[in-house]
Amino acid sequence: MLKKYSLPQLIFLLASCYFSQAYAQMYDDSLAVDRHLVKISSNAYMNAMLKFTQRDTKEPLDKLEELGLTMDSECDEICETYLVEKKSKHKMQLPSGFDQGVMGIVFSPSNERFVIYSSYDGPDYTSYYFHRAEIVSYNLSNDTGLKAIHDELAHHLYNWSIEDLFWINENTVALKVYEGSRTTTGVEGGYKYFKLRLM
Repeated sequence: MLKKYSLPQLIFLLASCYFSQAYAQMYDDSLAVDRHLVKISSNAYMNAMLKFTQRDTKEPLDKLEELGLTMDSECDEICETYLVEKKSKHKMQLPSGFDQGVMGIVFSPSNERFVIYSSYDGPDYTSYYFHRAEIVSYNLSNDTGLKAIHDELAHHLYNWSIEDLFWINENTVALKVYEGSRTTTGVEGGYKYFKLRLM
């Protein structure tokens, strides 16, 4: 025998199904990457960071300027970050599943790729979000403006929050992360260091 539902209950059930499908489609091309993290020592991380800072890698705003783009953000209850074409003023919103929005943008050694990253600051993320941190990678073509940006791919972390990120080489990033919660005195359990090969 079929269970009878009131009209509000039916609306709620239909809406739940719709948003579940929409979310699944949105992240159909995303990757859960926790198991692909390769642990490295703090010394290896610091040495890699030193090499990164010594490269002739452009500062993000300088590279965006070359592409004819600027970065803009709007914050109310949540923060949204945009890339804006300087001439046309056309916008592209950079994705972030977190209220604080995008934490950073970093270009690869060749300046032909870049990543953005964002993160929640504790293991209780499941009360608010679907994942704990995300890295979104892009490739750049020889075009200018928003036409230069291609191949968006999201990489999701479920066990770690991101403190910092930089490129080791054209395909691999180094991550400074933490598993506990962030408090006013630091992070519980301290930091861990990994490298991750991006697809």
